[in-house]
Amino acid sequence: MKTKISGHQIQIAIGLMALFMGLFIYILYRPPGSSYLGSRIHQLMGVIPFKISVHEMIGGCLPDFLHPFAFTLICMALFPNSTQRQRGAICLFWFLTDLLFEIGQFFGDQIGRLMSFSDIFSNYFMGGTYDVLDIIAIGLGAGSAFLIGEITNHSGGKKKNETKKHEKRENAESGRQRLGAVLGISV
Repeated sequence: MKTKISGHQIQIAIGLMALFMGLFIYILYRPPGSSYLGSRIHQLMGVIPFKISVHEMIGGCLPDFLHPFAFTLICMALFPNSTQRQRGAICLFWFLTDLLFEIGQFFGDQIGRLMSFSDIFSNYFMGGTYDVLDIIAIGLGAGSAFLIGEITNHSGGKKKNETKKHEKRENAESGRQRLGAVLGISV
């Protein structure tokens, strides 16, 4: 027997693959101290004896694309009965979250001092680099996730509306037949 894969399972699978791709970028491309995640990975695994040389634009911007892309898809999958507007709100939430963190890097020293209670945030803002290309990557990531979410969402859209219209027609026809039977006339 064939098992049908739902659109939400596809969304989670693509989202998790994107997260793992981002993890591999941190392991194989980024220097150990460049992020909290990178330093934790290197503490657990030790020094990787090789690094992959990735073009700076791809290696620098790809994580900024993958983060909102992955989390938008995963969140969409967690809310399978969401409307298109709600899925758009999920996309906007992750876009704005990543955008605020990127803008925070522009004011890194000031925000880093304000966040001195947390080494994770302080190091992120003080050690991060603001880049307009990262903002473009964030927008493309969230937007791409929205498109994939709409393509893979089988519970909404035109099919659902057509099914509801068909059910309403059937209910109206059934109601007319019952009314005719009660009144003793043919409808």
